[in-house]
Amino acid sequence: MAFISRQRFSFFDHALYPGNYNLMLKSYSNYTNSDRCIHFLLNYYLDVEHIPDYYCDDADALPTDLYSKEGKSSFYGGPQSTSDGSVRISGTHFLLPAQQSHSNVLFKITNSSWVRIYVATPDKLNDVDFLLWNNASKTKLLQASVGVTNYESQLTLLQPQVEDYMLDVYIFKRSAVECVYASFEMSIEPNATTVSRLRCPSPLPNPALPPPLIRVTSTERIYSTDFLFSKTYMDEHKLEYYSYMLVSYDITLLVEGDYDF
Repeated sequence: MAFISRQRFSFFDHALYPGNYNLMLKSYSNYTNSDRCIHFLLNYYLDVEHIPDYYCDDADALPTDLYSKEGKSSFYGGPQSTSDGSVRISGTHFLLPAQQSHSNVLFKITNSSWVRIYVATPDKLNDVDFLLWNNASKTKLLQASVGVTNYESQLTLLQPQVEDYMLDVYIFKRSAVECVYASFEMSIEPNATTVSRLRCPSPLPNPALPPPLIRVTSTERIYSTDFLFSKTYMDEHKLEYYSYMLVSYDITLLVEGDYDF
């Protein structure tokens, strides 16, 4: 089991079966001076008397709001920015609650903003839907994302208002498996920021794309955060393949791509 956090803390809550275990602590801090030390606090609690017959790791739970300390969004990337309301929270180990249950997440919109929500469960025996309300009193249903697959995705543009908006995560269907975990992401981004990011830079980066052909004879690293597809390129290349010619000796090839969800 691995529990990784890029923040100042990490925790886990898990049932361990009889056996021998080794707890390894690793810091990602880059200390190069020999006289530097990393101070840390380790706190653990082992309970051998109150483990239920069926135990699910429920340490990760959806935040109740995205803007306050009490909402507990800080564990997953929150809270919202006090300047423009932007935020992006994510997690891959949220315990799916009971069928027909509702989990509500309040959030603020202070600028015209895009709200993007995504959830994925292990199989089609689970169905999670999104209901977006104009306030916590559910005065008006703004949008409903009610797909019938094991994943759900929603994108909508919301305008600023005094009241909080509310996302209702509705478990329409759930499998009979005792412990089902879901991946969840939610992002709020001001429309002005989105438009700015989509606008092509001037001048365009050179090169704007990875090389279409690589002949590998020695260690080769190709990396850039500036690669992009322009409209002109997309119009001229409806489908593009990148090919690699490899020499006969053993190599390790790592290809990593990133894009907005």
